[in-house]
Amino acid sequence: RVLQGARPPTYAAYQAFSEGIDAYVRNDYRVSLEAFQRAYAADTTFVLPLLYAGIAHSNQGDYAAADSLLRIVRRQRNRLNPHDRYLLDYQAAELAGRDSDALIAIRRAAELAPTSKAAYNFAARAYEAREPVPAESALRRLSPDVGPMRGWLPYWEVLTSALHAQREHGQELKAAREARRRYPERVAARAMEGRALAAQRQDAELERLWLELPARVSALGAAQLGELTYEIASELRAHGDSGGAEKWFARSHEAFVSGGDDSSTSEARWGRARVAAEMGRWREALELCEALVVADSTRVDYLGLLGISAARLRDRERAGELVERLAGNTRPYTFGRPQYQAARIASALGDIGRAAELLGLAHARGYPYNLAFHRDPAWATLSGLPIMREMDARRR
Repeated sequence: RVLQGARPPTYAAYQAFSEGIDAYVRNDYRVSLEAFQRAYAADTTFVLPLLYAGIAHSNQGDYAAADSLLRIVRRQRNRLNPHDRYLLDYQAAELAGRDSDALIAIRRAAELAPTSKAAYNFAARAYEAREPVPAESALRRLSPDVGPMRGWLPYWEVLTSALHAQREHGQELKAAREARRRYPERVAARAMEGRALAAQRQDAELERLWLELPARVSALGAAQLGELTYEIASELRAHGDSGGAEKWFARSHEAFVSGGDDSSTSEARWGRARVAAEMGRWREALELCEALVVADSTRVDYLGLLGISAARLRDRERAGELVERLAGNTRPYTFGRPQYQAARIASALGDIGRAAELLGLAHARGYPYNLAFHRDPAWATLSGLPIMREMDARRR
């Protein structure tokens, strides 16, 4: 692909770009960015490194830097081959929150390079756009053993998520266990298996998974153990096992609280706040969120849970203020997340019309689907409304 552009790069630029790609596929974005910058400095007619540097910035959540680089690339669009032009269009649409345009562009890139990472990117985007069947199909056509998917755990994450969204939990469990076989030390692979088992309410198998964890707690870390048990608990409740969920939420809370020095980190306190809310311990959740917001007032998920906790404690004025604060957040690169959190608070306040309106606004601004949506109790009050069909991939 590099040689298919308007002119080939210098060899030094190509070497640096190759080093950048190697680091990029390892998710080592700091190293990849340094290499991409060297590649462009070695040959400023070679704009492909800037495109990948923009993607690397985006993958780290540095959307303003990504947008800045992509503007430079757009001015030299004619130096890209057709595949990479679609990749550029995909990234630009993603940053603008234009879901449909992003999906069209990455689909075309994948059609030109069906065995490249573009096919994976199409699958991930299709899943986030609430289209799990095309997502699964695209991944099934890729081999996890060769090319860009070799050693790429996110391949299995998107595949199992797409199967979960289709309620194909038997196939999901099969894929999750294959992921765990390949990546036995990765927490994410265990989470995939736990999620699939919870969806099928296989309590005995979940207990077997739990009994295997203590020997690995030191390797996992308390926060990772807390996240894993939290996900299992959430799935159990979403699939009708509220009693089993309570047990796993208690395990999650204990992991976040008893993590030694790690229990005082923002990550651990945020995990504890979420679990406390799920257990109905609203005062604890409120106090934790208040401290988290003092440390970082830009985190919309902190503000969302703070508002829900206030609503549950009947502080309607404070909750209402947070709804308006989040609803009015129109900063770039937020992708509907503030409006999504505002909708959750409105739902907790019992304002169904406002919650539906804000959820629709989040959707319009590019809020991506993920499995947390179907297990979030905030949406129970909106059941049956048209917006739920739009937002939930499982109802497509």
